Amino acid sequence: MSILIRFGIKVKSWLYTIHLKRKENVIIKGKISLDRYSDIFVVGKAKLSIGSIYMNSYSTITARYDVSIGSNVMFGENVHLYDHNHIFNKDGSPFTSQGY
Repeated sequence: MSILIRFGIKVKSWLYTIHLKRKENVIIKGKISLDRYSDIFVVGKAKLSIGSIYMNSYSTITARYDVSIGSNVMFGENVHLYDHNHIFNKDGSPFTSQGY
């Protein structure tokens, strides 16, 4: 994983995708194991701190603000972790244009 943090902003394979906008805001303290079709997104100035984790198939972590995950954590299949939600209470405005 250290190679990804030092040299890559976006890493994509047929197995997983890692998107980092600001790599200096990502702290990895242990081993990360990603199964197929797992994604990690760190958006804008968000902060992500991870111990050692295993992410099973089709799992996602999306950080828009601040996500911290300890060590020895296992994600089951189809687990999605977000630190934000959509705004959806503006009358007359399409859901997709209301922001986060």
